[in-house]
Amino acid sequence: MRTISAPSARRACAWLLGWQEGPLTQTERSDRKRFVETLCRIEPTVAAARELALQLFGLARSRDLNGFDRWLFQARTCPMPDLQRFAAGLEADLSAVRAAFSSPWSSGQVEG
Repeated sequence: MRTISAPSARRACAWLLGWQEGPLTQTERSDRKRFVETLCRIEPTVAAARELALQLFGLARSRDLNGFDRWLFQARTCPMPDLQRFAAGLEADLSAVRAAFSSPWSSGQVEG
């Protein structure tokens, strides 16, 4: 079995969330998948956080506001303080978050 060197925290996060910089070889795809599976097996909280993040991406893409409400409850009650704080932040500006799910407009071009 080949070993791969540990990625930076930023790169590991990107791999966990399925982001990639460009086309991957089959070996790169396999290495990343193995890394993510191993990390999630070793640290269940990483697996849970990954699942919640991927769910949120999907809900935002599909503009599923009812699904978001269920997701928000899960994030608020999960055992991870960082996700609880993130959920509280979303709740603090819930009207804007709800508008983002229902509006065809994006402010992404003017932010950052």
